[in-house]
Amino acid sequence: MAKKLLTIITVLALVLTMHWFEVKAAVAPWMMYGFSAEHKFASPESLNFPLGLLWEHNSGGGFACKAGPCSHNDTFIIPLASGVVECMDSFQGKMLWSKKLSSLPIVSRPSASGDYVLVSTQEGILYSLLHKSGEIVAKFDAGDHLTASPLIVGGLVYIATTGGIVIRLTLNGLYFWGASDVGGQVKLDPVAIQSQGKKMIAVATKEGPIICLSPFPSVAWTISPPDPVEGSISPVNNGLLYVTSKGVFYNAQATDGSTVWSLPQGEKCPSGIVTDGDNAYVATFKGTIRAVSIKNGYAVWSSSANGQVMGRMAVFAGKLYASTWSKRVVCLTQAAGEPVWQIRAEQNFSGGLAVSRNGLLALPDIGKGLCLNPSRGSTLWTMPVGGLSRSAPVSDGERVYYALTDGTIRAIHISSGNQLWSADLKGEIWSSPCVSGKRVLVAAADQPLSCIDSYSGMLLWKSQIDDYLDSAPVADGSNVYLGAWDGKVYCVEMKTGRRVWSQLTSDIIQASPSVSSGGVVVGSWDDKIYMLDHHTGGIRWVHTVGDNVSKTVSIEGQKLYFPQHDTVTCLDARNSATVFQRKLDSSIASELAIGKEGVFALSDSGQLYCMDKESGSTIWSAFVSDSHGAKTFCLLENAICIVIGPTIKILSRTDGKLIWEYDSAVELSQPIVTSGRLIFTTSTGSLLCFGPSSSNEAIATLPEEDPYEDNSGMVLPISRQEAVQRATSAKTTPDEIPIW
Repeated sequence: MAKKLLTIITVLALVLTMHWFEVKAAVAPWMMYGFSAEHKFASPESLNFPLGLLWEHNSGGGFACKAGPCSHNDTFIIPLASGVVECMDSFQGKMLWSKKLSSLPIVSRPSASGDYVLVSTQEGILYSLLHKSGEIVAKFDAGDHLTASPLIVGGLVYIATTGGIVIRLTLNGLYFWGASDVGGQVKLDPVAIQSQGKKMIAVATKEGPIICLSPFPSVAWTISPPDPVEGSISPVNNGLLYVTSKGVFYNAQATDGSTVWSLPQGEKCPSGIVTDGDNAYVATFKGTIRAVSIKNGYAVWSSSANGQVMGRMAVFAGKLYASTWSKRVVCLTQAAGEPVWQIRAEQNFSGGLAVSRNGLLALPDIGKGLCLNPSRGSTLWTMPVGGLSRSAPVSDGERVYYALTDGTIRAIHISSGNQLWSADLKGEIWSSPCVSGKRVLVAAADQPLSCIDSYSGMLLWKSQIDDYLDSAPVADGSNVYLGAWDGKVYCVEMKTGRRVWSQLTSDIIQASPSVSSGGVVVGSWDDKIYMLDHHTGGIRWVHTVGDNVSKTVSIEGQKLYFPQHDTVTCLDARNSATVFQRKLDSSIASELAIGKEGVFALSDSGQLYCMDKESGSTIWSAFVSDSHGAKTFCLLENAICIVIGPTIKILSRTDGKLIWEYDSAVELSQPIVTSGRLIFTTSTGSLLCFGPSSSNEAIATLPEEDPYEDNSGMVLPISRQEAVQRATSAKTTPDEIPIW
């Protein structure tokens, strides 16, 4: 009987063990950058399509650089990347109210008049809030994305959609009062200009023309500059100022748009224009600030800002203020451009400035905002801004780990999106973390390599690295490997953080090392790829490639694959002999991916290639997008996931045909897939998780053979004319108009 019982227990134990392995095999954790230590950027997991957004975790911090604070009645009104608008007392920095308005970053500057604050969101909603309390008193659905600031003229409000529709509303209640189609995308804020007592609205389109609407919604005149307008347009007495992308400064007549004068600046002026009635102020790309007479276009003075000017400048009470890439805020006299004061900060203030009689507010994308004394430059108060994200997440199948540029790393539950813990490493983080067992390895740029307990977030050890870290760590179970700006590859013991060895190359190491049974492979800015010994760090061979190696090498068996400009190269891992080199149509946008079918590469021109792993010959290629957005991708078992700026595309692995598509409206990281979920970090610090869904929030692609077959589930855009008609038909706040 005891023998039978023992047999039954043994069988049950085997069944449970087999079941455990079966469950674990169904989940392929994405433990480190590139999926595995070989950096194949390929997961054996499959996904069911279409996908839908399961959850979103917002970091709650970060400042959207395209926006900026505004000053109104002794307060600063600040839009954040988290979709929150904050109102702060300009005397002491006290938070007066905070209101969550959007799931996307607010990328337009708020406007304020009297009792009202107006905020436009990327979803296309214009909000009217009470300045005293932040209470929402009205909202208007524009039917398209809004990235330009609302314009308040007397008791009227003008908003310009990215699709080119300018809508006029009443300030009190946001009631519709007309719309005009300007025929092109609008990226810059509209302005009000005046001539002979008549007010007109000027709008600059992305395609180049500047449209003047008068009487609204009629077009009075159009300017067609030789190059697109950059930075901003600015109203002046009886005229309009603008700067083109080639740095030519223009003054145009308000009556007919004819040129009064033009003045080449010699280089780009991306920070826009500020004026004081007599002079206009522009900053060139290299940091020269100029005052130009509005009347005749003569240069009044020129002064150096000691670095490229970031964001908008500000003028107030006879002084000009600007922030620079060199982490400075400068104050000059408006009359002569003479220095009044200059401060050096710990971060760049990329969001521009807002100034009032009480203070000068400068906001960065990470770190702390500063409110300075406008007269002396001394700090009055500071405010935390939080971090954005510049790296891909990783996952152990149960938790997702992602890093923010403010030096924090967070653990998020993969099913719920709830935060489990957060750890502050006190330094900027630009690379992905790495998970090994119950340990998370994080490389903060100017801090030691940190090891954190994956369950509690408790710091286990720190290992000093001799220079700046920009390389994602990679682990093999026993040790962790990473490169640094001092040109060294470091090997650190996983348990203790003890340095095992370091090997010096001749220049910066930015790429993550790749590890296999053959050794440790890494590229350096010294134009070489190194094969190192696991145990000693000794150099086995060096291969010269002719230019710096900033992308990670992929390993499969005895072959190494890496991109260099427009060429894919395959080397023999044993002796560095060249197996093949394949030139593509343009530069290669991201690291390669290695699948069972072949080597996959994505070019800057938007062509996806599947190439034979032995010869480099094309098996198939497909065009995915000609967008100028950043491009990256990874392989799933049953598809390819491509990210182009804010757009996710799922393609077939056999021929590259589109299966599913989603537009997130914000830049996304390199994707990861685990536990049946597709996960991204956004450039604004959010974490997005997608999974199988029956909802139609994503755009499903219909079969080519019958494009009219059952398209009821698709979300289709409407035309500009239809959008105008919809807005016109809604005489009150049109919440019922759908966003498209």
